[in-house]
Amino acid sequence: MNSAPETTNASLLASRMRRPRRTAASVAQFLSTGPVVLGKSATAEFGLTCTTEPVAGRPCRNPWELGHSSGGSSGGAASLVSAGVVPIAYGSDGGGSIRIPAA
Repeated sequence: MNSAPETTNASLLASRMRRPRRTAASVAQFLSTGPVVLGKSATAEFGLTCTTEPVAGRPCRNPWELGHSSGGSSGGAASLVSAGVVPIAYGSDGGGSIRIPAA
């Protein structure tokens, strides 16, 4: 699977037409394990904020309390697991991106 056409939205802020030309090494390694990829979840630009409310998209909500943010830059992944859509999801934790939604 080539994930190169996908973007994490951060590049959209710099240039609306820019798309990655190749798959990142970390993603390639993850894909080499053979997971079934269902799609891409919401994330914050650059993974820098404590909420999953991207400038270039709609906010990700907590599936159990729609008035609340799912929190963290990996909030989309956390919401999908919490709602029972997927059993596991890929996320990163630079400053609480997984711990905030889990709290």
